[in-house]
Amino acid sequence: MDLALDRDGALWAATLSGPFQIAQPEGATFFGEAQGVPQGFSQGLARHQRHLYLGTPTGLLQLVPATAETPAKFHPVAGPRALPKNPRPA
Repeated sequence: MDLALDRDGALWAATLSGPFQIAQPEGATFFGEAQGVPQGFSQGLARHQRHLYLGTPTGLLQLVPATAETPAKFHPVAGPRALPKNPRPA
């Protein structure tokens, strides 16, 4: 399990069941597939430059905070292109 604080001071936990947001004193919120998190193990949480990131088996996700119109949701982080599965020697 991994723990991190988001920019609003809420505690997050990455667990075998997925990520949970623990807001005091309201309680906990589970983030699942409907909130952009693939099913399975959440591998870690990190906060960097006021953004919360979640590591998953399918890649890195960034939390997009809730607005008046939309709930909070995780979105994939774009990264460098993956290497070919069987790169040929040069």
